[in-house]
Amino acid sequence: MLHCGSTEHVKKECPKNKKNGGNGDAVNNETSMNGIFLGMALCGDSTGSTGNEETWLGDTGSQIHATSNVRMRVRNQKVLNNEPVKFCSGKIINATTSGNITVKTEDGVMCELNDIRIVPGLVKNIININQLRSESWKIEEGDGGGFNLTRNGQVLKFKRGNENNLYYIHANTVEVNAVLQLENARIIKKS
Repeated sequence: MLHCGSTEHVKKECPKNKKNGGNGDAVNNETSMNGIFLGMALCGDSTGSTGNEETWLGDTGSQIHATSNVRMRVRNQKVLNNEPVKFCSGKIINATTSGNITVKTEDGVMCELNDIRIVPGLVKNIININQLRSESWKIEEGDGGGFNLTRNGQVLKFKRGNENNLYYIHANTVEVNAVLQLENARIIKKS
C-alpha cells in the first residue's frame, strides 16, 4: 500500500524513508509555524467550487479534518479568528469555524470528526487519517488496493480514487439529534 509495501504505518512514519536521509515528514518547520497544513493530496485542486458533500478524502499529510460546507451542523462550534490554513502550493485560506461532526458511511459506520475546520472554498472534504489513528483507529490493508481504519469492530473503508494514491470514503453528515439518540441508547444499554 505504501512505497515500502507496509500497512503497519503511514508514509511520514516509514522507517525506509528515514533510512534514506529523510525525516518522513510531509510538513516542514516553516509550514508548521505559518499555519495549519492541509496535505500534499490537495496540491493540484485545492480551492474553487465545492465538491461532493458525501465524498471525503483520507489524507495522512493533513494536520486537520476540513470541509467547506458551512451548512454542516457542527457541535461545540467555535468561531475562529481567521485561522490560516496553508496548501502545498503556498496558498493560504482562513478557516472560519471549528467543531465536531459525525459522519455515517454507506456501510452504516459512524465516525466522529473532532475539531473539524470550515475552510470556505475548499474543494474536497478532508479526513485527517493520523488524527483518527491517534484516537485508536488502526490502519489495515483493504480490498482493491484501498485501506481500512478499524476500531471496536467498526471499519471505515477507504477506496482508491481516480487520482494517483488518493483514497476516499463516502459518508453523510449525521444530524445532532441522531447522534444524541445513539449516545443515549448506548448509555441505557450499559446500565
